[in-house]
Amino acid sequence: MMADTIFERMKVFVEALGDTREGTELAKLYDHAYQFEVTDAPAPTFFFVKFAGGKIAFGEGKVENPNVRDVTRVEAPAQTYVDLIEGRLKPSEAWIRQKWWVSGQMSKRPLHAFIMRFIRTGQDLRIQA
Repeated sequence: MMADTIFERMKVFVEALGDTREGTELAKLYDHAYQFEVTDAPAPTFFFVKFAGGKIAFGEGKVENPNVRDVTRVEAPAQTYVDLIEGRLKPSEAWIRQKWWVSGQMSKRPLHAFIMRFIRTGQDLRIQA
């Protein structure tokens, strides 16, 4: 699967979830950014999800915003992202099976759980990407 396809599908997933009541409520919990990397892409491929002021922003490339103190990195092969947004893989299963890696300060552990909760909410709402 091509990285730009993954980017577009993740964008649809994140933006659709952001338009729901549940997504809006989640966006109010933290001001934080998540930097995603597709680890098996032929060239470095990054996208990000940023939660700030109760809003969700999605973008291509690396996140750069002085308003966000911390960035949590998430790394996974392309198929893992596809399986997550299509609901074939729960975020917790991906973590346990070491199909994706979430890194950042251990003091920010709630933020690790948050991104899993965010994706799981999209799965529960059957967001189509």
